[in-house]
Amino acid sequence: MWGVTQANMHGNRPTDALEDTNPILINGKPLKRMLVEIVAIILTAAVSYWTYVSWIYTYWKRKNVPYIQPSFPFGNIENPLTMKSYIGVWLKNIYDEFKKRGEGVGGGIYMFASPAYVVVDPEILKHDYKLPDTDIVIEKGTRIMISTLGLQRDAEYYPDPEKFDPERFSDENRKSIVPFTYIPFGEGPRICLGMRFGIMQTKVGLTALLKNYKFSVNKKTTLPFEMNRFSFTLLTTGGIWLDTEKVKN
Repeated sequence: MWGVTQANMHGNRPTDALEDTNPILINGKPLKRMLVEIVAIILTAAVSYWTYVSWIYTYWKRKNVPYIQPSFPFGNIENPLTMKSYIGVWLKNIYDEFKKRGEGVGGGIYMFASPAYVVVDPEILKHDYKLPDTDIVIEKGTRIMISTLGLQRDAEYYPDPEKFDPERFSDENRKSIVPFTYIPFGEGPRICLGMRFGIMQTKVGLTALLKNYKFSVNKKTTLPFEMNRFSFTLLTTGGIWLDTEKVKN
C-alpha cells in the first residue's frame, strides 16, 4: 500500500526546491518525480509499440497484401472493432477498393501479426461450382455444412474410428493426419479464436477431476453410443451417465 505523507518544507539539498513546491510523498518519492517517471515509461512503451506496428505493416506489405494501413493500435481493423463504421459497409468499401485498383479477387487485413479477415470477390460465389475429380456440382446459392462427425469418423482417414485411441494425436502420429480432416475448432482463417484457451481449460478441469475422483459408466448410459443426428454439436441420445467415487488421499 502506498504511504502518503507531508514532506519537510525546508532543506539544503539540490532537490529540495522541487520537493518544496510539491510536498506530497508517495513511498518516499516526491509526486512530481513519480509523474515524470510514469510519463517516461508510457512514452517508451508507446514508441516501442509503434515500432512494432510499423514492422507488422512492413511484414504484410512484403507479402503483397493489398489495402492495409499502419493504423494504431489494431492495424486497419480498428474502425469496425470500435464501431466507427458498420461492418457490412466497411467490407463493401474494401471490395470496391479492390475493384477500383484492379488488384484481383482477394486481399486482407491484419490484427498484429495474424490475418484477421480475408476478402474474396463475391462474384465467385455467384456461379455453380464443380467439386474437383467428381461429378458433383454445387449450384449457386446453395448452403452447405461440413459434417465433422462424418469426416472425423471416416475409416479412410482414421482406421477403426470408433476406438478410443489418444495415440492418434501423439506428436509422432499427428504428422500423418490429412489436413482438414480433424476440425473440432474449424480451420483456416476462421478457426476458433478460443481453441487454445478451450483446450487448456479442458486439461485443467480433467486434471482436477481425475485427481480427486474415479469415474465409471452408469447403467443408464446406452452402449454403444448413439449420436443425436439433430444436434449441432456432438451429443449422444439419452446422454452419458457416470458414477463418481471420491479418491482417498
